[in-house]
Amino acid sequence: VMSMAVPFMRTGRGGSPSASRRLMDSVVGFEVALAVLLLIGAGLLLRTFDRLQSVRLGFDPHRIQMAAITLPESRYLDKIPEQTAAFRQVLDYVAAANGIESASYVLTPPLDPRGGAGGGIIFAPSPQAMPVQSPGARARLVMGDYFGTIGTAITEGRAFGSEDREGTMPVAIINERFAREFWPTKSPIGAQVAWVGWTQGPPVWMTIVGVSRDIKGATLQGRDFRTLYAPYEQHIAGWQRWGSIVAKTRMTQAAFGDVVKEGLRRADPTVPLGQLETLESRRDAMLGPQRLNAIAIGLFALIAFIVAFQGIYAILARSVGDQRRELGIRLALGATPGSLLNLVMQRGLKLTLAGLLLGVFASILLGRMLESLLFEVRAFDPVTFAAVAAVVGLAAILSSYLPGRDASRTEPATALRQE
Repeated sequence: VMSMAVPFMRTGRGGSPSASRRLMDSVVGFEVALAVLLLIGAGLLLRTFDRLQSVRLGFDPHRIQMAAITLPESRYLDKIPEQTAAFRQVLDYVAAANGIESASYVLTPPLDPRGGAGGGIIFAPSPQAMPVQSPGARARLVMGDYFGTIGTAITEGRAFGSEDREGTMPVAIINERFAREFWPTKSPIGAQVAWVGWTQGPPVWMTIVGVSRDIKGATLQGRDFRTLYAPYEQHIAGWQRWGSIVAKTRMTQAAFGDVVKEGLRRADPTVPLGQLETLESRRDAMLGPQRLNAIAIGLFALIAFIVAFQGIYAILARSVGDQRRELGIRLALGATPGSLLNLVMQRGLKLTLAGLLLGVFASILLGRMLESLLFEVRAFDPVTFAAVAAVVGLAAILSSYLPGRDASRTEPATALRQE
């Protein structure tokens, strides 16, 4: 009975574990810890990627094609009528083409790092909550039914219409962030704002007629800029030589490009067609770094995981082979196959538990380093930690069970004859 209580897999006759066993156990424990650390990191990044894929953009990117256009400075700088005529002729041609459901012009489309032209805003009268005299904002000049084309809702007031043209009262639409920050308790409709730094001469006051939903601007993670939309045709500024034709269509990108090229040829044959994109491709490009991070860490985690639990299996299998005679003696003295299975599995599970605790502790210490890469996921996300613990636990059971099963099948007579 006393011999059955001796710890399994001693290497010396004095019964104390050998230095080589302690070294092997330490190495495997650290391998498990590294695998846990990488698995948690990969899990957090995968959850972030999933959140980014389903993030609310504030618009519908499906079937939205974009074509960038820049009018040459040599012939269009500060020539407002010529600028307007060129963009209007291109837009009208594209909007009337077969296969185009709707089309519009915008200074900077959604998911553009610039988010619009930067500048300041002044108010008349000043909102009660205004923190500074001239807060920063982004300008997005539009032409046509821009909000309808990209599927962005006007949550209050109205969208721009055909009545918002040259010679009429200048109007503006602001986004929800703008409205929340400066009119938190009342409607901004009817308030007047003017741009600072975008125009020469006295301020051009615009009356706010609508509030639009926030859209994703420079990144998928961040909020939209404080944004003010204005009708291009009201000539608020003379620098507006560039922008994008945005259309909802089932056309291929090449076919859409041909339509825009023809519109440019009719308006001004010397103006080249700029970059062609879709909003979906732009969103996918923004997801690229997160996808790459998740895949890279995931591959390292998979390799570390395989190495760690292959190591547990290897040292247990080797120990069972080296201690075959001791196993036979235990069985001869009355030990059951189940007790031998338990002895082997206990060692494997203890190694795994030690590595798991070390890996979780390291993940907590290093979690702050990942926070800048995460979105709507905490660095200490309990779902990720629990999932990793479950996977590691199942792997530990499997890698310990196989050598343990081999030990439990030892034949006493055969083992004793090996001496």
